[in-house]
Amino acid sequence: MYKIVFVDDEEGVRERALMMLAKLSSDFSVVGVFQNGYDALLNIPSLEPDIVITDIKMPFISGIELIKEVKIDLPLTQFIILSGYDSFDYAKEAITLGVNEYLTKPLVYEELKDALIKVKETLDKQIQNERDISFLKERVQYSLRLLQNEDLQKLITIKDMRENFKEKLEKDKLDLSYPFQLLLIIDSDMEDPPYEQLDFLHLSTRQIFEEAFTGKIQFYSFLYDEQFVALLLSNDKFDEQSLSRKINELLAKIKRNTSLSVSAGLSECVEGMVNYRKVYRHAKRALEFRTVMGGGSVLSFTDLERNESGEIIGKVDENEYKNISYLLSYGKQENALASIDKLISSISDPSFKDSYYFILLNLMDSILKSCISLKELYSRFNSQIELTQELYSLKTKQATINFFHSLATKVMEINKEKRMEGLESSFDRIKKYIEANYANSNLSIVDLANELSFSISYITTILKRNGTTFTKMVTKERMENAFHLLNSTDERIVSIAKEVGYSDPYYFSHCFKKFYKVSPDEFRKNKENK
Repeated sequence: MYKIVFVDDEEGVRERALMMLAKLSSDFSVVGVFQNGYDALLNIPSLEPDIVITDIKMPFISGIELIKEVKIDLPLTQFIILSGYDSFDYAKEAITLGVNEYLTKPLVYEELKDALIKVKETLDKQIQNERDISFLKERVQYSLRLLQNEDLQKLITIKDMRENFKEKLEKDKLDLSYPFQLLLIIDSDMEDPPYEQLDFLHLSTRQIFEEAFTGKIQFYSFLYDEQFVALLLSNDKFDEQSLSRKINELLAKIKRNTSLSVSAGLSECVEGMVNYRKVYRHAKRALEFRTVMGGGSVLSFTDLERNESGEIIGKVDENEYKNISYLLSYGKQENALASIDKLISSISDPSFKDSYYFILLNLMDSILKSCISLKELYSRFNSQIELTQELYSLKTKQATINFFHSLATKVMEINKEKRMEGLESSFDRIKKYIEANYANSNLSIVDLANELSFSISYITTILKRNGTTFTKMVTKERMENAFHLLNSTDERIVSIAKEVGYSDPYYFSHCFKKFYKVSPDEFRKNKENK
């Protein structure tokens, strides 16, 4: 049974609607009826209705504004608009808000019934999709593949392979008895691609890879850490040059098919007993060097480990770290970021491949040392372990620069904040903003969010944890100031209403009576009689 809230300022319409809804009680239950948008907005979040039927033109808060506000707290609620105005503009805005049905007055039972049936079908479908048994049955067909994926993911993370796990591999039809093995990782060169693109990339990569190798070489492919991984197995030693050319061809096909540049990391060819965790790390390490070598590359661990005699490893002057640290602590932000750019650009060369991450870790260490409060940085940004992991996951030079820009900017922000006395909590900042702006009749949570650079969802969460809402806080501030003005001045009620943020004196009177259980006129008369 779905819960309904009905909102309309006409008593006759409310009574007629309730009679109609009573006939549909087998599927719908009315949990709230309100005569204006203001009262509805205060109560709807706690009622959590599935459907809200609301008039458009109402005092205090319109139906359109009510829908906008309710959607913030209850994004899954469905809406039916009821209006005596056959206006295209209203209908257009209703469509923009995702309103399900638009009914015109006078309300007709059959029209209301049809609208509710359509909304019920929408809700039923949403729930059915979440519980779709047929979908679960289809997944069963892929159970073996899923088991193999889990086995292979575990295989590259464990240090020692126990006997019971070997038995499980055999049971799940994974034959690892081949004498020569090699591990391959294929990954997008784009930083954080959208999930839709990533899913398409994985599907295309699997298809292209299987077309290229099925029947020619034994392999097992799976996804791990949002990357395509393949374990290649052979009775003969791999021709790594030929394999590298073949994989390079695959990368070109993947790019043509998906419009995404990808790179591949190859482990060394292992003969005999295989430490799968080790070969995975080696393939991963090879892939990490695309930040130096560039995207769209096939990077072999064997090539990267092959150092010529007397090769000089790239180094950075220690004073460069000290200069960046000083600029972050006492200099200008643009100078600090420019120095970071210069250092990263100078090491983005193959000659630095063996010292590249060592230098970047030193740079990160210098930036962290510049932070007045690491505790604050880690709580608001990432922990040191998470920062290190993110650094190693970066795919391009620009992504590396962006990472250090972001980290340096956060450090400078925290340093500046910590030097300011009386750092206010988020709730106090919200409260002070409302205290300073309650007289603005157009004050909204959007204004608050823009001013404080908070998201609306973050503000809503903070207020919820403090047992209030934006509407309640603004109303409380306005009512307390109105109480003071009524009690200490002889100003007209119309003037007081405007002073505390109400352009409509009737709306002000309604809110005041709702808050203090007495109207402004009655309050003033009671004061004069004392």
